[in-house]
Amino acid sequence: MSYAIAIIDQLRNKKFRITRLRKALIEELGISKKPLSVEEIIKHLRKRKVIVHKTSVYRQLIFLMEQDEVRKVTFGEKGDRFELTVMHHHHAVCQKCGEVEDLLYLESNIKQMEQTFLKKRFKVERHLVEFLGLCKKCQKEKTKTI
Repeated sequence: MSYAIAIIDQLRNKKFRITRLRKALIEELGISKKPLSVEEIIKHLRKRKVIVHKTSVYRQLIFLMEQDEVRKVTFGEKGDRFELTVMHHHHAVCQKCGEVEDLLYLESNIKQMEQTFLKKRFKVERHLVEFLGLCKKCQKEKTKTI
């Protein structure tokens, strides 16, 4: 949640209005342990009693992406999801149900790999690591059908 507070403060410092929807959206992305689809965002906001329309959520997400506070991540056919732009990290994606897990602990290994590439005279400008497989729930369902 501290990332959410920092983002809200940054937007205030830039003289942007912090509407109830904008604040709730940033907070929701801040507490989520995974990137959220627009439908998931709306569901979470409605649980918080925030009156919300899909168009308004998209408008806010576009605004926050323009401010580099939110990024869109796409996982194949499962559609777009959104997360706060707090630090670079990777994801494990279930190919059956679309469940996404943030992998925050990989970054130090990636940095070591980049150093190895540098020694071989190759400078990495950007990278994308995505692990595709089956989540625990889908693995159990698969073993039941065998």
